[in-house]
Amino acid sequence: MKADTVKFFEFLEQKKTIFNIPVYQRNYEWSKEQCAQLFNDVQNIIEDDFNRKHFLGTIVYVDERGPKLSKNFIIIDGQQRITSFMLFLKAVADLSEDEELYNEILDDYLLNPRSEENDKLKLKSVEKDRIIFRQVIENKPVSLTSKIYENYQYFKECLENSPYEPKQFFDALSVIEIVYIELNGNDDSENPQIIFESINSTGLSLTASDLIRNFLLMGKSYDLQSQLYKDYWMSIESRIPTSQISTFIRFYLTIKYGNTVNEKKVYDEYKRFFINEGYSPEKAINELDLYSKFYHWVVNETIPHTPTNEIIKRINLMKATIAYPYIMEILKLNADGAYTWPETNEIFSVVESYLFRRLITDKKTNVLNKLFAALSKDISRDSEKERLVSELVSKAGTQVFPRDDEFVSSLKSIDLYNRRNHLAKLTLTMIENSLSKETVGFDTLQIEHIMPQTLTNEWKLAVPQAAEVQLKYGNTLGNLTLTGYNSELSNKLFEEKTHLYRNSNIKMTRELFEKYTEWSESTIIDRANRLSQIALDIWKIPTLIPDVEFTSISGEHFLDEDVVVTGTKPTSLIIDGNEFEAENWKQILVQFLNFTWEFDSSTFGNLASKEALKRVFSSPDEQINPYKLQNGISIETNFSANSILYIVKIIANEYGISDVVSYTIKG
Repeated sequence: MKADTVKFFEFLEQKKTIFNIPVYQRNYEWSKEQCAQLFNDVQNIIEDDFNRKHFLGTIVYVDERGPKLSKNFIIIDGQQRITSFMLFLKAVADLSEDEELYNEILDDYLLNPRSEENDKLKLKSVEKDRIIFRQVIENKPVSLTSKIYENYQYFKECLENSPYEPKQFFDALSVIEIVYIELNGNDDSENPQIIFESINSTGLSLTASDLIRNFLLMGKSYDLQSQLYKDYWMSIESRIPTSQISTFIRFYLTIKYGNTVNEKKVYDEYKRFFINEGYSPEKAINELDLYSKFYHWVVNETIPHTPTNEIIKRINLMKATIAYPYIMEILKLNADGAYTWPETNEIFSVVESYLFRRLITDKKTNVLNKLFAALSKDISRDSEKERLVSELVSKAGTQVFPRDDEFVSSLKSIDLYNRRNHLAKLTLTMIENSLSKETVGFDTLQIEHIMPQTLTNEWKLAVPQAAEVQLKYGNTLGNLTLTGYNSELSNKLFEEKTHLYRNSNIKMTRELFEKYTEWSESTIIDRANRLSQIALDIWKIPTLIPDVEFTSISGEHFLDEDVVVTGTKPTSLIIDGNEFEAENWKQILVQFLNFTWEFDSSTFGNLASKEALKRVFSSPDEQINPYKLQNGISIETNFSANSILYIVKIIANEYGISDVVSYTIKG
């Protein structure tokens, strides 16, 4: 490794040198604010009579010798600075009336005049920027939108508005220094990836996606980098916006681990997965490309099977991204031929019913992250619907599959209209589609309040205690319908509206004319009863497996579940993917306390001061069933199963690890 301080000009003017930006690097993306900072810094050098130095940062590169004694610097870190500096220089050259200065800038710092055509430009940008950078340097028209062209123009504007001459800016640029770090690509001790991570570990704006791409491609030959980038990574980027790639990879890791992955740890977890599984870059990037297709299908609702796509649209309306890892893995099995589209639909319909019933009954969704993560890990290739049903209907507490009575009661009584995620329109559209042979379009319809939201005097006269009825039932299922002409209905009386209802192409709306002659509290209740029974047939609770024990709580549970564990036997404690065997609840407590001591002894030392935990850490003389932990501290273990679970929850909350702790119960 070589490292030193050098004038940026000296670094750029090296003959027959190409500053090669590898394909795995992100595009050039300096903002105008960053360019303004550079411009102002350079202008300050002039204003200070060249008495101040300016340090622009670090350039890290691997020196690869090319043909005919040419040098090929593979830029590991610093492409944004190099590109901006060169654009600034080009703007200075273009605004200078000094032909000698113009030629000096181009021939010494921007071009390799005596090299072959493909190597003329000193900077070889990533592919998306390369054409535009060449057009800027060669004074050719630029038709595409690009940060490169925008910033070049910005530097020109700044120079034109400055009181100083281009030559003064050239002289000021000549005093700017950098630190260069030259790595030996053949020396294993100078691993570019490790050095790159070290440089970017202090909060630069690289995303997990940037780091993973670099990790997979860095260190490979340029030809192999180009091949993998063009064949796979560009395919991923064509499907998924750059801002979403980290999220996609988090879902991918969730599938592989069967556990949720912290957003801030996506890169570290991906590296761990890659190394543990013995993946090659070729296999890894190929697999990411494959799964990106399924992610794209789900997010953009472009699944190549209309009935399946319609289910996914409804799941997306419920904002149920928690289910994406599971859905993606099912789609992969479908692509592998393990499941037909009708079989896939049956599986997704169970997921839809589960999610919809939980929304209607106002169940929390954040408790389902780990559930769907666990479901994604061990999907059955021949009986997944049966496995899924068995898992979901056996859940209790916060992960329960709401039963018919609770579902119907909530559906009839909740303020459906003001629920988020278009829940009212989704509910009514699905009911309408079950009533009619013709499918109605979700986007073309509006929600109609039969008894209007704003009561007129006529409504108050027509309906006894109209204000109370409207307050209690106005936004509920029984008083809502679908229409394409909401404004025409307005606040008209029911008798006036029925003439429009009569000719509606919406069956549920047409039935208002056919079934009711007045609108009141009793008719709203009657209609709600009828529609909720239809909803029961749409969003069914599965009964495919007759021997499923609905009250069973065997299997994995998380701390945010409200589970009564009296009379149960645990089998293991799981903390952040690490499993600890346990034959009884006492061992659960001991394993957890030993872990928390190792994890953070300082926090552990404060536990005894908590009122709720005083009995756990009582004096050994007062303990009925003492147990000595690995750290030598004696604890009380004479607690019921439920009490031990509460103790674990309290301590996990103190440590902030509640979301990564679970336990399994024997069936």
